[in-house]
Amino acid sequence: MRDSDVELSPPDSRSRAVSTVVLVATFVGLAMWSFGRWPDVLVDFGRELYLPWRLVNGDALYADVAHFNGPLSPYLNALWFQIFGVGLSTLVWVNLFVLALISAALVRLLERMADTFTATIGVLSFLCIFAFGHMVAYGNYNFVTPYSHEVVHGFGLSLCALLCASRRTAETSRWDVATGVLLGLVFLTKAEVFVAALLGVGASWASIGLRRSADAGPTWRPVAVVIASALFPVIFAGLLLSFSMPVGEAFVGLLGSWPGIVSGDAASLQFYRRWMGMDRVGANLASMSFEFGGLLAFIAVAAVADRLSIRLSPRLSSRAQFAVGLVLGTGIGIFSLGWSLDWMRVGRSLPLVALCGGAFAWVRYWRSGERSPRSGSAEIGFAVFALALLFKMILAARVYHYGFALAAPAGILLVVLLVDWIPSELRKWGGSGRVFRGVALVMVAVATGNYVELSGARYETKTVPIAESPDTFLARPPQSGVLSGRAALVDELLVRLDALPEDATVLVLPEGVMINYLVRRRSPTRYVTYLPPELILFGEQEMVDALSSNPPTVVVLVHKDTREYGYPLFGRDYGQQIMNWVRERYEPTSPLLGDEPLAPGSRFGIRVWEARATSSGAIDRVGRARSG
Repeated sequence: MRDSDVELSPPDSRSRAVSTVVLVATFVGLAMWSFGRWPDVLVDFGRELYLPWRLVNGDALYADVAHFNGPLSPYLNALWFQIFGVGLSTLVWVNLFVLALISAALVRLLERMADTFTATIGVLSFLCIFAFGHMVAYGNYNFVTPYSHEVVHGFGLSLCALLCASRRTAETSRWDVATGVLLGLVFLTKAEVFVAALLGVGASWASIGLRRSADAGPTWRPVAVVIASALFPVIFAGLLLSFSMPVGEAFVGLLGSWPGIVSGDAASLQFYRRWMGMDRVGANLASMSFEFGGLLAFIAVAAVADRLSIRLSPRLSSRAQFAVGLVLGTGIGIFSLGWSLDWMRVGRSLPLVALCGGAFAWVRYWRSGERSPRSGSAEIGFAVFALALLFKMILAARVYHYGFALAAPAGILLVVLLVDWIPSELRKWGGSGRVFRGVALVMVAVATGNYVELSGARYETKTVPIAESPDTFLARPPQSGVLSGRAALVDELLVRLDALPEDATVLVLPEGVMINYLVRRRSPTRYVTYLPPELILFGEQEMVDALSSNPPTVVVLVHKDTREYGYPLFGRDYGQQIMNWVRERYEPTSPLLGDEPLAPGSRFGIRVWEARATSSGAIDRVGRARSG
């Protein structure tokens, strides 16, 4: 490492070249290490494959396939299917490319907030912890096969919007148009991401506006340009949708999840309250405060060590000071091994980190003067974006589950604070900054290594191939413990369903549209999933009416424990009308795959039901042949 790097110098061609090599090597290594092991065999990501497949086959979003987010991601994925062919592999390769673009945008944004070295460390932590993470039993919480493409696409577009907003001048420029168009595209993804992007861009602009001179001209003109530019992609999308449905329905569809958010019915479910931390407010606040206090204690110890290094050895070179920090950080890291830290619970303090990071950025920006070499507006905008994106888990923040995207900016901001902002402030107050930076780097490495280890333990269990090319992926074998046996049973089911005619329809209850996609059989109605949020948003009676108008060829019951929503079992605690409709018209076939599904005490099982008049049809014959 060069002294100039330790001195927090502006980016140069050499440092950027080194950064690019390191990041590309890490990206490729992580992709190869985890390749084919990203999605879950049943949960969430099946919808991300099923929707574009339906659109490629001529169906229209909202009219023919229900969806409660914006239209950008499904139609974009349908475009990739149209160009490169329908298949899981298509989305995997496209999403890897999108992730590379997100990483590049993040590097540029962080370079405006800090130096190239810090930007590199920040993106490395993003790739290792968030982008390729797999810390829970289910897959789908990564940037390659996300549970919702809207989150990933909105995340990347938001970073670009923040970057453009920070580059604008006092006068209206092309950056205003770019910022507006990007915000409009974010609006077409997911509501919570749009709100975070809007607040981040607004904070960035406000910081610039407060520094403007009195004669810089009216402020309404650039704001009008951004609003008009943001409306363009929204109106254009609405007009495109209107070719497939009435104009009113098209623009209602563009609202995505906004109607559900406004009504608050789905958000009141136990699932969302728990993940937001509202189920145990006092305990969650205590956990947040305790973790933040521990972070402050670490910062204080490292800062004192940094100051003492100057007093005890004032003639140490920059390299030597940095080396002292690395040694000290290693000692702290070894000492921390005895704490048995639960890394899955780390992250509760991230909202306070984002809040303090924003205040820290504002003070630095206000003190810097008009000719600051760094863009304080980028720092402020990013901090506000990070805080707003955490709202969905404000009292129970975490780096896993939804946190793979929602907590990523706050986690990166913490890295920037530790590796760059705090060391630079220490130098202004008589410290070296380099000792602190060395300690911080080791601790960031320790945390990143622990999360990589957690993900590796998940990835290593996935060894069973599911489906055929181009949809092949790896799942857990029966002996792998949590969620064991699902892969083998689903694979058995796929073989049985392949016996159905191509125009047959399959209703999977309450969740499992991945099955529909893998056997290329449509669901009979526009509804994709029948979990509590969908029943609230669309109405159970409306779903029953749709099934009565278009009864499925077969019904597949897949066991799903939904107690996290406050309703443990479909057909017993919720969805009774739909289950009664099924029982009246269908009967179970043999053989049963696993345990009886949707029964108390069941581990996992699948049961195929056929219409009563055709219970000895193709499915049953294939099942008997395989069992024999």
